[in-house]
Amino acid sequence: MRHVLTLMVAGLMATGGAALAAPLDPSMVLQACGMTRVTLGPVGAASHLETIKAMDVVANRAGPDHALVTPDEKIELWFPVGTFDPVQLDAALVRGALSFQQVRATGLITDLTIADNAQVILPDADGTGYLLEAEAVIDNAMISDAQVIFDMDGAPVVAFRFTEAGSAAFGQYTTDHVGEAFAIVYDRRVLSAPIIQSPIYGGSGIITENFTATEAENLAMTLRSGALPVDLVVENIQEVAGTAPDSDLCQGQAAE
Repeated sequence: MRHVLTLMVAGLMATGGAALAAPLDPSMVLQACGMTRVTLGPVGAASHLETIKAMDVVANRAGPDHALVTPDEKIELWFPVGTFDPVQLDAALVRGALSFQQVRATGLITDLTIADNAQVILPDADGTGYLLEAEAVIDNAMISDAQVIFDMDGAPVVAFRFTEAGSAAFGQYTTDHVGEAFAIVYDRRVLSAPIIQSPIYGGSGIITENFTATEAENLAMTLRSGALPVDLVVENIQEVAGTAPDSDLCQGQAAE
């Protein structure tokens, strides 16, 4: 059985030019008018539920008109002719996992030792190692929104808001760990490790990392959509001819 995510759009049916009150199914429009069809596959083993979740996340990021999981557990994204953006797709395939984790030690990676499976060593952009508690204090599920804003110097930063549960969890954690460092980790790289100066109950925060505007927007996008549950790889990109590209329906779509 195919699992399908589709957006309903208004339009005209090619039946004598009569307007329909009901919206058109984008999958029918794409098949009639043509499309770019992108096939994605999971890297390694993935459950059916993980594949469905991955489809929802990547479709939310990449913006196809139609998405589905095929019977062989591949993800297909259908884009109208001329709208597929490979750069946007690359950004959409970033795992996008954000977490706040307790810092136990920092230093050269070769000098750090993991005590047990409850700890992990991750680097920052400069190669400094951080010995962290593996269990996250905050993760993507506790972030309700993220947007790009600009600081006083005009540099782009990412402002985010916690969910109610996330705000309570972070407030309690910062109350219990004043004077200690916590790491902001994105896709297994430490962005920063600020010291907790006082309890933080505001329910929001800002991530700064010398971002370009595009990098900041991509980070905000992945935080809004949630992390991919599995890594995905592009297996095929195909231009598919429409079955009725000269119809009134398709000519009307092309004129929009």
